[in-house]
Amino acid sequence: HALLPEIRNNQGDVIFINSRAGIMAFQRNSGYCMSKYALTALADILREELREDGVRVCSIFPGKVATPMQSQLQQIDDRPYTPSGHVAPEDIARFVVQALTLPPNTMLSNVVVEPVRKIK
Repeated sequence: HALLPEIRNNQGDVIFINSRAGIMAFQRNSGYCMSKYALTALADILREELREDGVRVCSIFPGKVATPMQSQLQQIDDRPYTPSGHVAPEDIARFVVQALTLPPNTMLSNVVVEPVRKIK
Protein backbone atom coordinates (compact mmCIF):
# COMPACT_ATOMS: atom_id res chain seq x y z
CA HIS A 1 0.00 0.00 0.00
CA ALA A 2 2.79 2.39 0.91
CA LEU A 3 4.42 2.04 -2.52
CA LEU A 4 1.30 2.42 -4.66
CA PRO A 5 1.24 6.25 -4.79
CA GLU A 6 4.89 6.31 -5.90
CA ILE A 7 4.32 3.56 -8.48
CA ARG A 8 1.28 5.42 -9.83
CA ASN A 9 3.03 8.79 -9.95
CA ASN A 10 5.96 7.36 -11.87
CA GLN A 11 3.97 4.94 -14.03
CA GLY A 12 6.17 2.20 -12.65
CA ASP A 13 6.28 -1.50 -13.39
CA VAL A 14 5.46 -4.35 -11.03
CA ILE A 15 6.92 -7.78 -11.75
CA PHE A 16 5.81 -10.83 -9.77
CA ILE A 17 7.99 -13.92 -9.94
CA ASN A 18 5.38 -16.54 -9.19
CA SER A 19 5.44 -20.26 -10.04
CA ARG A 20 3.69 -22.58 -12.42
CA ALA A 21 1.92 -23.71 -9.25
CA GLY A 22 0.08 -20.37 -9.43
CA ILE A 23 -1.85 -21.55 -12.49
CA MET A 24 -1.78 -25.33 -12.11
CA ALA A 25 -2.18 -27.27 -8.88
CA PHE A 26 0.14 -30.16 -8.05
CA GLN A 27 -0.44 -33.12 -5.76
CA ARG A 28 1.10 -33.00 -2.28
CA ASN A 29 1.68 -29.26 -2.57
CA SER A 30 -1.65 -27.75 -1.55
CA GLY A 31 -0.28 -25.02 0.73
CA TYR A 32 2.35 -23.94 -1.79
CA CYS A 33 -0.18 -23.94 -4.64
CA MET A 34 -2.73 -21.96 -2.64
CA SER A 35 -0.16 -19.28 -1.82
CA LYS A 36 0.86 -19.04 -5.48
CA TYR A 37 -2.77 -18.81 -6.63
CA ALA A 38 -3.19 -15.96 -4.13
CA LEU A 39 -0.17 -14.20 -5.65
CA THR A 40 -1.74 -14.65 -9.11
CA ALA A 41 -4.95 -13.03 -7.85
CA LEU A 42 -3.03 -10.13 -6.30
CA ALA A 43 -1.21 -9.47 -9.57
CA ASP A 44 -4.43 -9.68 -11.59
CA ILE A 45 -6.20 -7.26 -9.25
CA LEU A 46 -3.31 -4.80 -9.26
CA ARG A 47 -3.09 -4.99 -13.06
CA GLU A 48 -6.73 -4.03 -13.44
CA GLU A 49 -6.68 -1.35 -10.75
CA LEU A 50 -3.49 0.34 -11.98
CA ARG A 51 -3.61 0.03 -15.76
CA GLU A 52 -5.48 3.34 -16.20
CA ASP A 53 -2.58 4.99 -14.37
CA GLY A 54 -0.12 3.57 -16.90
CA VAL A 55 1.29 1.00 -14.48
CA ARG A 56 2.26 -2.34 -16.00
CA VAL A 57 1.93 -5.50 -13.91
CA CYS A 58 3.52 -8.72 -15.12
CA SER A 59 3.41 -12.19 -13.59
CA ILE A 60 6.14 -14.62 -14.56
CA PHE A 61 5.30 -18.27 -13.91
CA PRO A 62 8.48 -20.34 -14.05
CA GLY A 63 8.33 -24.10 -14.32
CA LYS A 64 11.20 -26.04 -12.80
CA VAL A 65 14.17 -23.72 -12.41
CA ALA A 66 17.72 -24.94 -11.73
CA THR A 67 17.91 -23.86 -8.09
CA PRO A 68 18.77 -25.52 -4.78
CA MET A 69 15.02 -25.79 -4.10
CA GLN A 70 14.53 -27.98 -7.17
CA SER A 71 17.52 -30.09 -6.20
CA GLN A 72 15.93 -30.70 -2.80
CA LEU A 73 12.51 -31.47 -4.29
CA GLN A 74 13.97 -33.98 -6.72
CA GLN A 75 15.87 -35.60 -3.85
CA ILE A 76 12.69 -35.84 -1.73
CA ASP A 77 10.94 -37.55 -4.66
CA ASP A 78 13.96 -39.86 -5.07
CA ARG A 79 14.64 -38.59 -8.58
CA PRO A 80 17.91 -37.48 -10.09
CA TYR A 81 18.49 -33.74 -10.33
CA THR A 82 19.71 -32.62 -13.73
CA PRO A 83 20.14 -28.83 -13.85
CA SER A 84 20.37 -28.87 -17.65
CA GLY A 85 16.80 -30.17 -17.76
CA HIS A 86 15.56 -27.13 -15.87
CA VAL A 87 15.12 -23.49 -16.80
CA ALA A 88 18.21 -21.43 -15.93
CA PRO A 89 17.65 -18.58 -13.45
CA GLU A 90 19.29 -16.26 -15.99
CA ASP A 91 16.50 -17.08 -18.44
CA ILE A 92 13.90 -15.87 -15.95
CA ALA A 93 15.92 -12.67 -15.55
CA ARG A 94 15.80 -12.19 -19.34
CA PHE A 95 12.00 -12.22 -19.23
CA VAL A 96 12.05 -9.60 -16.48
CA VAL A 97 14.26 -7.38 -18.64
CA GLN A 98 12.01 -7.99 -21.64
CA ALA A 99 8.91 -7.02 -19.66
CA LEU A 100 10.57 -3.84 -18.43
CA THR A 101 11.88 -2.74 -21.83
CA LEU A 102 8.69 -3.08 -23.86
CA PRO A 103 7.22 0.10 -25.33
CA PRO A 104 5.34 1.99 -22.57
CA ASN A 105 1.94 1.33 -24.15
CA THR A 106 2.35 -2.47 -24.03
CA MET A 107 2.84 -5.04 -21.30
CA LEU A 108 3.37 -8.71 -20.78
CA SER A 109 0.58 -9.76 -18.43
CA ASN A 110 1.38 -13.41 -17.80
CA VAL A 111 4.44 -15.30 -18.93
CA VAL A 112 4.83 -19.06 -18.43
CA VAL A 113 8.44 -20.23 -18.73
CA GLU A 114 9.08 -23.95 -18.84
CA PRO A 115 11.96 -26.22 -19.77
CA VAL A 116 11.69 -27.70 -23.25
CA ARG A 117 12.04 -31.25 -22.00
CA LYS A 118 9.53 -32.45 -19.46
CA ILE A 119 11.07 -33.71 -16.23
CA LYS A 120 9.17 -36.40 -14.43
